[in-house]
Amino acid sequence: MIQPKMSGRERSQRQRRDPITHPGYECPVGRQYGKHSIWEPDAREASGAAAECPALACATCSGLRLTVASAAAGCFRMAVLSRPDIVSWSVTKLGHWDVRSPEQIFGRYALPASGALLDVGSNLGWFSWLFAQGGRRVYAVEAFPTNQRAYRTTLCLNPAWNGSVTLAATAVGGPDAAGPCVVSGSAGDNAGNGVLRCGRAEGCEAARAGGLACEPATLTTLDSLLEGWGDPRFAVVKMDVEGAECDVLKGGQRLFSRSPPRFLYAELKQPHVEACWREAALRHGYRAATPWRGKDRNLLFVREEMPAVPAGPLGPYSNSCCGWTP
Repeated sequence: MIQPKMSGRERSQRQRRDPITHPGYECPVGRQYGKHSIWEPDAREASGAAAECPALACATCSGLRLTVASAAAGCFRMAVLSRPDIVSWSVTKLGHWDVRSPEQIFGRYALPASGALLDVGSNLGWFSWLFAQGGRRVYAVEAFPTNQRAYRTTLCLNPAWNGSVTLAATAVGGPDAAGPCVVSGSAGDNAGNGVLRCGRAEGCEAARAGGLACEPATLTTLDSLLEGWGDPRFAVVKMDVEGAECDVLKGGQRLFSRSPPRFLYAELKQPHVEACWREAALRHGYRAATPWRGKDRNLLFVREEMPAVPAGPLGPYSNSCCGWTP
């Protein structure tokens, strides 16, 4: 039987269906991979999402709104912030944040066949969702309650991920860290960028007076979380905690003493963070594997004992040289 000829738009939509989140769910027009145009839910889509996930029923109450994200593996519904926020803006306007697929991070290196993602400082969960789309187990850590609500709402919108994604709604620090703690949003266009402050003198009065969201936060160590999770085996550890990365490493040595992850990916824009991460990488057998990414100086470290291999199911990615040393 002769199949009817499809238009370019129909073909693109069919190729970008996401079989994990919504079988048969197609990217809305203007949300195909590689297209840049704003997408706003119509009344039917918005009411349907609100019925599934009550946090979306009152945007002024929750501070959240619905959008559709466009990753290389397909589209999925995502909760973003109503306040001015660069991640929310990027996902709403462009369909994605930073990268559209893991291979854009790992370059010529292939992910191990098994192993989870540890997403420390998950924000709205963009990296979590890319790995969940690929069927990976995800463990996330997020201190900011506003972001936690968005994260849980995206899970509500994509129930197929619930069994593979775990969120620890807490801050993590060094072994000597002590509370009480509060976490507040940032000024300008970065409302979801949580800033943690701990100590008896810390409170939310000043932040709230400046119009910023601010809430109490719990505090623990990464070692405590890993032990409670049963020391999962991680393929990738991604960390972005706004300058606290050194303290988190001090309180997270089980990462390296049990089953060291193949990759470490961190934001190193602050000099003291770069120094402590390079020292830790050298001590535990990692080397810098790619150039810096973006103004936040995100850097990928790979464990030396595993040589580079051609990218597998994530697809090829060409780099002309063999790696960068710390």
